[in-house]
Amino acid sequence: MPGDWLLRRRPQGFSAVRYHSLVFPLLLGAGKRLFSARARAKETQKLTLVEHEAYANGLRKNVFDVVR
Repeated sequence: MPGDWLLRRRPQGFSAVRYHSLVFPLLLGAGKRLFSARARAKETQKLTLVEHEAYANGLRKNVFDVVR
């Protein structure tokens, strides 16, 4: 199941307190947008980076808190 599946199909009125994301390095092709331009304009959330880590294989871990 792709990670964006959960974000795109969350229940109406659902609001997360924290987002955990893993970013994989991309060698070929194009990345996939998690939010469309329409969704970004409609429901903007301010996030604060609270934790991050980079691994030797290029993987990055990011943890964001939602600013209320």
